[in-house]
Amino acid sequence: MGGHKTISGSTCPFVPQAVADIHVTGNPNPDCKGNYWYQGSFGGKTCYRRQDSVWFLWWDMFLLEWHISNVLGTDDDTFWANVDPNVIGTYLPGGFTTGNAITTLGPA
Repeated sequence: MGGHKTISGSTCPFVPQAVADIHVTGNPNPDCKGNYWYQGSFGGKTCYRRQDSVWFLWWDMFLLEWHISNVLGTDDDTFWANVDPNVIGTYLPGGFTTGNAITTLGPA
């Protein structure tokens, strides 16, 4: 999992909606919990952004896993990853993160 990389050639523009698509819970540290909204496509799948734009949920098309990271397309040293092709599930810590992040459908 993970590595220091940036995926280019894709965009994930902000598309505001009234209801969040994904909710992140669990005990992640640093805290990436909250509601995430649909942003468009990235890495060949849907990507999401937390309302404050501090965290992103995106598909890594090279490692074939979902990532939550603070930079879209880069897992750097602060990320969680889920090897399941389904965005919903448990994300394990990578880099300097601890605790699991758990994604569910819809808002809190």
